[in-house]
Parts: sequence; structure tokens; C-alpha cells
Amino acid sequence: VLRDRRLLHRDQIDRVCAALEATQTAANAKQRAGELANVVRFAFVTGWRTTSEVLPLEWRHVDWHGRCVRLDAHTTKNDEGRVFPFTVDLEKILTAQLAIHKQLKAAGTICPF
Repeated sequence: VLRDRRLLHRDQIDRVCAALEATQTAANAKQRAGELANVVRFAFVTGWRTTSEVLPLEWRHVDWHGRCVRLDAHTTKNDEGRVFPFTVDLEKILTAQLAIHKQLKAAGTICPF
């Protein structure tokens, strides 16, 4: 049985993310939507599954010195660990998320994700 696999192209991802970043439906909604845009971008760049692989990532999975992101064994569909090297796009995404992480930490919220 063949499955219909429709993949989005970069320009489509860019439009989705631009729409998320422009969202202003409530107080702080724009920031939250922008953070969601980074999740979409990360999943697009890596090809990783959003719910089971991207969202559970913690900062301990990001190796800034080795310039890669690692998934632990037994957290993937085939139970094997995975490593994705930094690309220019991935580094931008992670740097943006790190800035958000630092803001939260300064406000007293510690979040490993």
C-alpha cells in the first residue's frame, strides 16, 4: 500500500512561520506563536517527528561544542539514537530558542526543554 506523502517546501514553511509570528490574538500570543514557528522550522530542517522527537528535546541534547543535536536511543521509532549536525538554519533556530530560555531563567522559570 502506498501512502500519499505530501511534503511542504521551504517557501510554504516560511509562509506558515510568518503567519505564526504575526499572530496577535491575546497578550503574549505573538511570542508563543513565534516559539511554535521555531518548532515548525526545527522539524522541517531535521525531518524529525514533532511530537515524539522534537518537543521532548532538552538542552542536554544540544552539543554546542560538537555542533550537533542528539536523540537518545529508545526515543526514536527504530529505538536507535540519532545525531543531526548544525546547519546555518538549525543554529539560528537554536540560538533563538536559547534566548527565550535565558529570558525564562532570568524570570525564575527553569525549563529543560
